[in-house]
Amino acid sequence: MMTRKLLPHVLVFAAAMSLTSALALFAQTKSDDEHPKFPPGDGRELTIKVCSQCHEAEVLADQQLDAEGWKNMVGQMASMGASATDEQLEQITAYLTKAFPPAK
Repeated sequence: MMTRKLLPHVLVFAAAMSLTSALALFAQTKSDDEHPKFPPGDGRELTIKVCSQCHEAEVLADQQLDAEGWKNMVGQMASMGASATDEQLEQITAYLTKAFPPAK
């Protein structure tokens, strides 16, 4: 008889612990990203690495440029000393074009 009374409590406790664990894991995963404004994609880490040598990478997230605008911006940064190969600059331009397009 005692077991029947305890079973609902045990089930509620187990469900609560599972939910708490899942929420803790989600919170830890979200907070590990130092650049949450940057969506996943090919070139993300390279963009952050190269651009943050001179300024906060997050300033890029506030820009909304088309492909030509990003190409000009990246070219301007390269002329001011951004340290990257031509191939890397192309990859950065492609990432920024996809990640931060013009507002519709």
